[in-house]
Amino acid sequence: MEFKSKLEFKKTLKTARPILIISGLIFMFLTVMLWPSIFITVKAGEAGVLWLRFFGGTVVDKVYGEGLQVICPWDKMEIYNMRVQTTSKELEVLTTNGLKVVIHYTIRHQPEYDVLGVLHAKVGPEYVERIVVPEVEASIRQTAGNYESESLYSSQGAVVKKMVNDALDAVARRYVKVDNVNIRKVVLPDKITAAIENKLEQVEKVKMYQHLIEKEKKEAERRKIEADGLKVANQTVMPTLTPELLRWKGIEATALLASSTNAKVVVVGSGKDGLPLILGGDR
Repeated sequence: MEFKSKLEFKKTLKTARPILIISGLIFMFLTVMLWPSIFITVKAGEAGVLWLRFFGGTVVDKVYGEGLQVICPWDKMEIYNMRVQTTSKELEVLTTNGLKVVIHYTIRHQPEYDVLGVLHAKVGPEYVERIVVPEVEASIRQTAGNYESESLYSSQGAVVKKMVNDALDAVARRYVKVDNVNIRKVVLPDKITAAIENKLEQVEKVKMYQHLIEKEKKEAERRKIEADGLKVANQTVMPTLTPELLRWKGIEATALLASSTNAKVVVVGSGKDGLPLILGGDR
């Protein structure tokens, strides 16, 4: 009996061997084919959102972090870039005076980690083009459309600040964190730009002329004060200048000149009022 059972076992094993081999090959093939769907690698700076085919769809209350995640092959995990990203666009805006202005801007944004599942369920991976860009452009268009083209050019600081603040408020409720909206450039039609620059140049020239006029007025005031001071000084000194005092001062000055080392000729008593007359000598 034992011998018979061994023969039957070997016979059964021999018969089942092809089936086992085929089953093993099928298992290996399925494992290789389904490997990317079962073992998901979430890289640095990324996060995953799981979608369950048979148990309620998108998992909104859990975010899968970095590392290896194992899921069922019939489910799906969507990977999101959680790092700060930039999106640059340009937008054509119609101002209040009917002119077209091109605004170049850059958005710095990233998804909100805690509500990533909600973002995936309500918007999806194309959230930048679906909500971020449209909300920012709608805000910029509404704000810039309240100004004339000249105002956008001459007072960009205040207008840009308002556009940025309005854009940040518009996107804040959309499960996305917008760090900044940078208005890089406001481009007006060439004719309008030239006219505005010419006007600004004329304004600067007027300011310069006003400055020169103020400077000349101050200089005239200074000269008048100086002249008034000299007049007062002369009025104070003149009564004390007698002919005898002047003659004595002249003699003192002549004596000092005569004692210098320069060669000269001194004629005593030949000048007016009997003062010496000095001829020659270096200047």
